[in-house]
Amino acid sequence: MVSRITDRPIIIRRSSRSSSRSRSSSRTRSKSQYRGSDSETDIFPPTSVPGASATHHPKILTIDYLFDNTLPTYFMLQEILSLTEKLKISKWKHLIKTYGKEVAVANTKLKRISGALTNAIYKVEFDLKELDNQNSNPAPLLLRVYGPNVSSVIDREYELSILTRLSHHNIGAKLLGCFSNGRFEQWLNHTAPLTRDLMRDDRVSHTIARRMRELHEGIPLTNDEINNGSIVWSNIEKWMGYVKDFVALQREKKKLDEETLFDEYQVFGTSFEEFAETVNVYKQWLFAKYGGEEGLKSRLVFCHNDTQYGNLLLTYPTTLSEKRPSSSKNESKEDHIDMCNPNSHKASLTDSLIFKSLRAIPTPEDRKLIVIDFEYSGPNVAAYDIADHLCEWMADYHDPDRPHYLDQKSYPTVEEQLAFVGSYVGAAPLGKIPLGVLEKDHYSDANKNNNNGDGDDDLALVTKRLYNEIVYWRPAAHISWCLWGIVQSPSFCLQPENDPVTSSNLPDDGTYKVVSDLKDLQINNNNNNSEEMEEEVGGDTDTFDYFRYSNNKAGLVWNDLFELGVVDREKFDIKGEEGVKFYGAGLFEV
Repeated sequence: MVSRITDRPIIIRRSSRSSSRSRSSSRTRSKSQYRGSDSETDIFPPTSVPGASATHHPKILTIDYLFDNTLPTYFMLQEILSLTEKLKISKWKHLIKTYGKEVAVANTKLKRISGALTNAIYKVEFDLKELDNQNSNPAPLLLRVYGPNVSSVIDREYELSILTRLSHHNIGAKLLGCFSNGRFEQWLNHTAPLTRDLMRDDRVSHTIARRMRELHEGIPLTNDEINNGSIVWSNIEKWMGYVKDFVALQREKKKLDEETLFDEYQVFGTSFEEFAETVNVYKQWLFAKYGGEEGLKSRLVFCHNDTQYGNLLLTYPTTLSEKRPSSSKNESKEDHIDMCNPNSHKASLTDSLIFKSLRAIPTPEDRKLIVIDFEYSGPNVAAYDIADHLCEWMADYHDPDRPHYLDQKSYPTVEEQLAFVGSYVGAAPLGKIPLGVLEKDHYSDANKNNNNGDGDDDLALVTKRLYNEIVYWRPAAHISWCLWGIVQSPSFCLQPENDPVTSSNLPDDGTYKVVSDLKDLQINNNNNNSEEMEEEVGGDTDTFDYFRYSNNKAGLVWNDLFELGVVDREKFDIKGEEGVKFYGAGLFEV
């Protein structure tokens, strides 16, 4: 097999002319790991991304080409180098012409990054040390190859418009070039993603909270985004429709005694119809707390919507990664607040925890935390973004045996939640109440007019209310990723498997030349890439059990809806491997 890139049209996309539009679908969930920039890269203003300018936005080339990442590494490298040439990526575009294809391929290294559950993520490097002592190596690239079902879960046009807007605020890695099923991005040096344990460190957690508030209040929403409402509910409604059709197809297969890997009761714990109806009941319950959908729209802010640990980077060196002894080892059970009934603890002790986090002072180390991967970003209430992040404490996407498993015992304690929320609320100067927080009537005017609070007592009350609102939104996060897991699964298909393949399912022309005999295939056996590429340990699109992940999320949904009293526990007989995953959903009396 010989691989080549055919001459196809190149589309010039001017990022400065891209306009945001309403988003009707969502993105791919990329549980990926990246590394950061040559100098400290700031994901929030005012620090700019290296190589980017607040006033100059270069052309972004797009090629009509489908990249095949199932090829042997040698052929993938040929494709990558040819793509960088056609996309005119700085320094990379001249490598084949300068050194020849064989030499260029032999000196290119490809590493697949684990933890990516929708896209396949690679680091691409070129080493000049044996070829050219006069010039420096081209900057490493991040290669993102979209997953097979991305058209069901992502609106790439909307995502690219988001990236353009973020670039105007000097946020995010540079987009270097696009092709039909992927793109090249700036690889950020001197950074590493958080681990699940480092994410739990109190200093890091407080930093995440403060940086999250900066994002929420730093990117204005467009009128279209506000009018279209919460992006998570747009995604839920769309994905629910896809899953409905998928379930119907699986039922037909079972009637015909055809093999299927999907069992709706093993995923949802109930029939699909019962799960979908319960989600609708919950949505009405949730929206009523805002006075309906229009009231909810007035609370929307720009949210990331996927701040799991792989999407949070630290720029090194940093003191945030230094290990410290745990401060909770010697605490007695009486010192911990009951997650099912937080009001059972002494109010004075609870308030002291909140006051401590409210008074935490931002440090220069805060700027060492970088947020990446804005594929799911868009309008939401702040409480959803925080809820989604806290729920990610349960995940370990690099578990070699069960990367799909969600451990409800790892959900943050009430103390850890209050510390996070208090750091979020106290992040702004002069105690300004966060935008969009669900409040009682006597707080509404202060919030709308951006007035200051009346001191720590008021902010402590706001912290408790935001804590409650986060619990209200927890089921939405679980529902969203439950449906995502089904749609993202390699087994997901809305067409019968015996449907004939037509030209519309294939690239618009031939890309590969098939050879009949291995002796016709010429490969330089001396190159460094004749073996398989280097890979990290952990889950990815090839090994992750999406259906079992969805079952874990469904078990968390049922816990929250039962605990919040949205539906009656006695009316449901929840089945499935995980059943109901109990972890408490107590609220503060405010």
